[in-house]
Amino acid sequence: MLNEVLTEEIINEIKKEFLDTFQDRIDELNKNLFKIEKDNNNKDAIEEIYRTLHNIKSTAGTLGFEEISVKAHRIEDMISVNIDTPERFINRIDNFYKEVDELTELVNIYKEGKEVKKEKKPVIPLKNYVMVIEVSKTIRNTIINRLKDNFSILISDNPIDALKRIILEPVTLLITSKELEYIDGITLIKMIKDIPNKSDIKTILLTSSDINTSVPDFVVKKDSNFIERIDKIIESLR
Repeated sequence: MLNEVLTEEIINEIKKEFLDTFQDRIDELNKNLFKIEKDNNNKDAIEEIYRTLHNIKSTAGTLGFEEISVKAHRIEDMISVNIDTPERFINRIDNFYKEVDELTELVNIYKEGKEVKKEKKPVIPLKNYVMVIEVSKTIRNTIINRLKDNFSILISDNPIDALKRIILEPVTLLITSKELEYIDGITLIKMIKDIPNKSDIKTILLTSSDINTSVPDFVVKKDSNFIERIDKIIESLR
């Protein structure tokens, strides 16, 4: 019993320190965003942005600050899908700063002990959220580059992490590989279909071989024409 009390006290101290020192992380994000705004090829600033966001994401998730973790992950995705196109990045720089400001607001809500409202609105006002789960960086980037102008894209190579985000985010389309670590794509889709309010998510399963399954809405083989087939599927859903 004493050990449990001590453990709880230690955890509460760590939580307090995380919230009290959070402004340092915000300052670091804004400083490096400014550097990237001036020089889109500033690799050091880009790496620092990702390092800071990853630290926020993992620490907040571990400490139970789920909305902070989700927000940090979302900003990370926003930067990932825009950083390779300088014009697009600069055009959306105000969105990035705004999201960092909202991250600060979230922290202040937690510090004040108030209830955190789950965010429903899109980060960028695009048509829909698409979750892409693919281990292959080449395939993942091909999908991202094809869809990023018309959709808000969430990225993962870990099905467990992706499942948590799908529960919290307004995802309308899931594109997932069958070949994943921990659980395969078919099992993941089955799990999502069983989640209340998520069963209507449309699903595309990417596979390296021919399979016969009715679990996903669509099956696409990973061959030289896979992205064109994804295009046609998305067009049919509009």
